[in-house]
Amino acid sequence: MIIKILLIFLISSFRSLMAQSENVGDTYALRLEDSIEVLLLLAADPPAMHIQGYYYLPTNLRLSETEDKQPEFLFMTYQKGEEQEAIMHWLFTWGLTPKQQKAMDSLVLVKIDSTAQVLGAYAVEADPKYTFTNKSGNQVLMETLEKGIISGGIVPTHVNSKSASSFKLKGEAVKLVTEAIKDENKAKGIYISMGFNYKVLEKGQYGINIAKISRIILELELAVIFHEAKKCKECIVVVE
Repeated sequence: MIIKILLIFLISSFRSLMAQSENVGDTYALRLEDSIEVLLLLAADPPAMHIQGYYYLPTNLRLSETEDKQPEFLFMTYQKGEEQEAIMHWLFTWGLTPKQQKAMDSLVLVKIDSTAQVLGAYAVEADPKYTFTNKSGNQVLMETLEKGIISGGIVPTHVNSKSASSFKLKGEAVKLVTEAIKDENKAKGIYISMGFNYKVLEKGQYGINIAKISRIILELELAVIFHEAKKCKECIVVVE
């Protein structure tokens, strides 16, 4: 997963904001053992004496899972008259898993300070919809998915909430997506991109805090989505 940070400055001044937004701009970038990158923001008000709190920005975009740890994905083909059709559903989520949260709690004590504590996810504003981005992949495949989506695509604002999407495919589109699922290399270079804005404060002159809006983008490669989906045999039903 790739995390990009783009900074956008707004000319507005504040003397105070809500507690979680009172961040002075200090950040830490940490990497977990599973290669997940996590950006932490220093909380202005510590939760208790001798504790320095941190919030983490959106990270770990992935296919969500059912309670029995199966990927929430379905691709099913069927014959309608002389034409083959298909439906596809997928659900995404973001945020640290309980295992990752535990690892992060230990990591901040070593990398930052013995009084550091991760308080949870930072409050963000999400883009209305996610987008497809083609970096080095099959443009026709990406456009097929863009045209095939019939519902969903909402970017979840809250940690561990879900984004559901449904697709309807016909004819050559079915063949193209089927081949990409069977051979995930054909899905490389195409990404799902979700954008989030978040607010921090910078100390300005005369004790006036300047609000700064920053942006973070989460990306998940289509090849990774199909790779994870294939771990569930019941998730892919292809009629030759």
